[in-house]
Amino acid sequence: MAMGAEGWIDLSGRAKFLLSGPDAERYLNGQTTNDVRRAVEDAAMPSLVTTAKGKIEADVYISRRGSAAFLIDGPEELQMELQLRLDRYLIADNAELIDVTGEFRLIHVLGPEPAAAGGIARRAANRFGIPGWDFVIPAGVAFKTTGPELPVEALEAIRIAHGLPRWGAELSSDVLPQEARLEDRCLDFHKGCYIGQEVISRIKSVGRVNRLLCAMVAEADETPEAGDLLFFEDREVGQVTSVAKNLQLARMTALGYVKRDAVAPGTRLRAGKSEKTLSSHLEIRETPLC
Repeated sequence: MAMGAEGWIDLSGRAKFLLSGPDAERYLNGQTTNDVRRAVEDAAMPSLVTTAKGKIEADVYISRRGSAAFLIDGPEELQMELQLRLDRYLIADNAELIDVTGEFRLIHVLGPEPAAAGGIARRAANRFGIPGWDFVIPAGVAFKTTGPELPVEALEAIRIAHGLPRWGAELSSDVLPQEARLEDRCLDFHKGCYIGQEVISRIKSVGRVNRLLCAMVAEADETPEAGDLLFFEDREVGQVTSVAKNLQLARMTALGYVKRDAVAPGTRLRAGKSEKTLSSHLEIRETPLC
């Protein structure tokens, strides 16, 4: 049974950009891993910005704004870097990128489908592993939230239960999309060329990654921590990246990268700060964890 919640979270701090102009669609499709031609106004499309070597530079959400513009949001801490990256190749294109971070609030709602508010854009979005809705609210426009504000700990538990990576934890400039298991979520292998496409497509067709993101469940009363090393038998095979208490399982749960030969569901790993201080036992499970 999938893990869920009802309530809302304020994501207004996320970096937000408006790309507009006759060439906006073509240009953005050459910068991101998903097919922007399929983007719509009432849904947020998850995608990635990658380097020429196929490594992740940012995870983003994209939706249309009218007939010739796109709203893009990404991690708050990447506001400057993401703007520079998205603007870097705008040379002869008839398109303009504007930072609109301060012009819109972004409230994400989980639970039953909320009613649309007049003058406020509502779009479907899956940001934590389960369906939700974004409200994109112009600055100065009143918006009344309903239900409780969801604590970060609860959202982390949901995200981990569904195996969804987060920037700053599982996602960084050292990660390939396939390592984070983002093929079905963020990659389109038929859209044509984009920066990083050659490497990412080669991994799909003739190669494979050496590690994979795994969801794990700790034994009762054990408390692994982010940063713990993971061992299988006498070999170091990975590292924990995120942990959260799963109330449905009454256990600590975790995400982490594990070497490919030790990722089978049911594999039991030991975790700790070093091989001499292994204090937790984690079992790799398929998602969702509950």
